[in-house]
Amino acid sequence: MDYYQALIVDDEPAIREGLAVYIDWHANGFHIAGTAANGEEALVILQNIPVDLVITDVRMPKMDGICLCKTIRSLHLAVHVVILSGFRDFEYAQAALEFNVMRYILKPINEQQLLETLKSLKDELDADSKKKEILLESTKIIRDNFIRRLLNGDAPDEDELKDQGVMIKGHCYLCLGFNDKLFMETNPQIRQDKIVGQINNMLPYTCETYSYFEGKYYFLLISFSSRPDLSIIADNLKQLSMPGQEIIVSNIAEQLEHIPVIYQAVKRVMQNKPADKKQEGIYVITDTPYKSNILEPIIQYIEKNYQNKISLKQLADKYYLNPAYLGRLFKKYTNLSFNDFLENCRIEAATRLLQDPSRLISEIANDCGYNDYDYFGLTFKRKTGFTPSDYRSRYIRKTSHESSARSKTI
Repeated sequence: MDYYQALIVDDEPAIREGLAVYIDWHANGFHIAGTAANGEEALVILQNIPVDLVITDVRMPKMDGICLCKTIRSLHLAVHVVILSGFRDFEYAQAALEFNVMRYILKPINEQQLLETLKSLKDELDADSKKKEILLESTKIIRDNFIRRLLNGDAPDEDELKDQGVMIKGHCYLCLGFNDKLFMETNPQIRQDKIVGQINNMLPYTCETYSYFEGKYYFLLISFSSRPDLSIIADNLKQLSMPGQEIIVSNIAEQLEHIPVIYQAVKRVMQNKPADKKQEGIYVITDTPYKSNILEPIIQYIEKNYQNKISLKQLADKYYLNPAYLGRLFKKYTNLSFNDFLENCRIEAATRLLQDPSRLISEIANDCGYNDYDYFGLTFKRKTGFTPSDYRSRYIRKTSHESSARSKTI
């Protein structure tokens, strides 16, 4: 279940912590996203994580509740606010009306009143969420209709587009066609979302994507802010290929009016109609296995530097990749997550180093990238089935036995 996120702001720890602990927030549709002792602390949280509800005291040091409400409104944050106010502060607290704060709870807090307030707020948030869903759906219908008309050479004029709130941005355009086999075994919408996400993460260009289904065919129109290198795009798209799949890539269109031309060229190839692919600039990408020359240097780097602190984000930054995309590459081509691959490198090195009885196990842990000896021990046992000391003892016994056997043979 998804919960609305709530933030509690009060300079009194007993009230702050008491509210967080003694109210069953989940039962009322909320989750405590954090607590703050004043308005300044609250703003740091609000600017870093999404929050739906702020429950704040009025009198606090550094920034009081009224200033917090004013700042929330000036930042245009979509947050509901409930004011906690002592009886003597109630007249001052009414200043928050200026900032659309309509709910007050007097201290000492009445639990029943708070629960009723939460129920009312949840109903409002549910209604807002439903309105957003309806708006998104209607926008999607308008956008889909626009893309259909655009691809078929019947693009609305600029004034009509502005009235509908739909614009296609970019200076040049590309059309991709995916054959129906891609959608045979899964929900088309899920597969479409996955493809769009992969392309947005993968392509080294700023772009927007527009999806369009026509019968069993799926098309993706990509709008670029600057002209891309088509061969680089084709090479990147090879990473999306799956068994039985073809991706048809059009030539670049530099004007909006040329979009129907590249769309029809892709469509002809997908329908197996005669087409001069070379003349029309068409690429056909099949499911030829992709050997990742991207991962090879990254794996070599890990194998040489496993003893250092390495993160997926650090590697992604170093090799100019999106972290999520790099993580998927690891999973696809090593059958391991990045963390598992790194751990395997470290534990494999540890097994070699443990064969030297003169080395302290704590030193080996550190040399393999583990600052925490206990964590090293747990990880080693999980990966090998033995503690580091047991592994070393077994190795020594084994080598001693083999040496003894060789001596008897001689």
